[in-house]
Amino acid sequence: MNTDSFRQTYALDGAGIDQLSEEIDSRLETIRIERENRLRIRLSMEEALLRMRDHFGEEKQVTLTIAERWANVRPVFLKTLRKGSLDASFALSEKVCVQKLGIEKHFVTVGLPHGLVLFMPISALGTLVFTMYTASVYHLEVSPAWYLMVLVLATLLFVATPPVPGANLLAYAALFVQFGFPSIALIDAMIFDIIFGIFAAAANQLLLEMDLTLQASRIGLLDGRMQKK
Repeated sequence: MNTDSFRQTYALDGAGIDQLSEEIDSRLETIRIERENRLRIRLSMEEALLRMRDHFGEEKQVTLTIAERWANVRPVFLKTLRKGSLDASFALSEKVCVQKLGIEKHFVTVGLPHGLVLFMPISALGTLVFTMYTASVYHLEVSPAWYLMVLVLATLLFVATPPVPGANLLAYAALFVQFGFPSIALIDAMIFDIIFGIFAAAANQLLLEMDLTLQASRIGLLDGRMQKK
């Protein structure tokens, strides 16, 4: 289409064509500016994301030695041993998890009390070892299936047993009755529970604090900077 045909079709004179040309140039300039602004915003967002990734990446790379971790949780462990009760050291354990280990407070508020009730690996292991030892003392016949049943039952019983003094005897009683131990073996279990129970409670609590630290790190609820304070 030539210029004359364009003018006839759109009824434009020379001034109208100049005005239309200016309007097109103005719109193109607006589009260019918008594209530049979008590019600047995109670059700014990418830069911010990179900074955040580097920032949190540095936090995740914060690692403590075994000695440093022990120094953080030692007061709780020793207090539990001295008092012989998890209730006496619960407040200190919660404070250490938040201020020393850097775990988010709401995660500690939920995870710590539930873990003290359900998380008892040392108690379950001690019960398993003591049960096998007692079986050998009283010359009970055992088999691989027997060991497996003891392991499963001991784990389930200690999940259901509250962390209070003497409650573990219920687990021993259930195990011994189930597997045919003589009744006198409960006296041995009572003595063992008194001696081992205090240490087991403190050790369970220690492992729980370490496990909470690990889980918080995995889901992004761990402040690595707090660990270095």
